[in-house]
Amino acid sequence: MNKKEIAQDKVIIAEKLDYILDTYMSASDVTKKFGFGSPSMISSMRNRDKAQTLLQVHQEGLERHFNIPLEVWSRDVVMDKSIIDDMIKEYKREDILIVFPFTKNDELLKNLVGDWYAYFYSSNEVSKIHSIETNIDENCIVRDQNKNSGQLFLGTNQSMIIKESINSKNLVSMTFTNSQVAYEIFVFSLVSKQDQINDEMFNFGFFSKKKLDKDVVIKTLGDINTTQLKMDRGFLERIRDIS
Repeated sequence: MNKKEIAQDKVIIAEKLDYILDTYMSASDVTKKFGFGSPSMISSMRNRDKAQTLLQVHQEGLERHFNIPLEVWSRDVVMDKSIIDDMIKEYKREDILIVFPFTKNDELLKNLVGDWYAYFYSSNEVSKIHSIETNIDENCIVRDQNKNSGQLFLGTNQSMIIKESINSKNLVSMTFTNSQVAYEIFVFSLVSKQDQINDEMFNFGFFSKKKLDKDVVIKTLGDINTTQLKMDRGFLERIRDIS
């Protein structure tokens, strides 16, 4: 590749980056997800002399946090807005799980989109609190900081998040009441497997838009005996006896 081709590639990459940053995300979103000190650092990403180098570092982050496929940056993909839109749309479509046709509620979805902190008691340490940062996007895709992913299902009065653990492949379901969501803090009931044990358990917990101190979380959750139930091993044995 000669110098002229390299220079032209930089221009095309910069044009793609400008379009994607302006169309698919806000400066504050990028600043938060990439850990930038201020939105002004995005100007460096847009610098046409440095864009190619910066994209090599950040393109995986754009894929992970904003569903921008890596193939967009290929020199084989021309700078055409419709082509880029189609690639991103198809990538997001492939990432979406099958959605049950419960209900369409744009206002509820608008209130749910964004970052949340899920708080509930751990199953193996009484004093330990699980604090899991969770993101819900406009396509009802749910991802958490532990790289577990799943789907949001909107219902008429209640809704549910179902995630699959990236390691154990067990499912976690979180059911909540729609009317509480607007207050930016709401209760959920969680059904899952116990940590490192293949037994069912039930937790009450809550989502919060704000990151809270441990003492506030413990005071809010209250007694673990009123917010957590582990499957009785004897019950499982009795089920086996019947079968």
